[in-house]
Amino acid sequence: MMKTKIVILVSLFCLVLPIMAQEPQNNLGISLEQLRVKFPELKYWTETAEGTMYKYGNEIAFIVKDNRLVCETMYVEGDDSYPYNWFLAMVKSFLKTNYIHKIGDEKSIIFFYSYFQVHIMYSSYDNSALISYDYLPKYK
Repeated sequence: MMKTKIVILVSLFCLVLPIMAQEPQNNLGISLEQLRVKFPELKYWTETAEGTMYKYGNEIAFIVKDNRLVCETMYVEGDDSYPYNWFLAMVKSFLKTNYIHKIGDEKSIIFFYSYFQVHIMYSSYDNSALISYDYLPKYK
């Protein structure tokens, strides 16, 4: 009887642990070639201290260093309330994830995960929002 209870508890733990450990999916770590397959219109942009920047349209930017994606940023702008509503939807969505820690205020929040961080920000100055996935310093 005791063995059965232990087996049931271990089984439940094994089922719940993967659900609790889920982090947002991202493209960090993929190669430049893999990035070009996912984003066929990818264009070289410039060199920075962090790596080589590429952009996809005017809304998505990437930083590649040593043939590995180290940062991905999406930018949203508009004349109406869309950027702010998008910002709120992103924050609400990430609040449901298994983040380790979060910091910020009502217009800028950073979620920390096991090896990366997600920064979501809204600017009322130019009515824009952005989301950026970056490796934590230890993994850069």
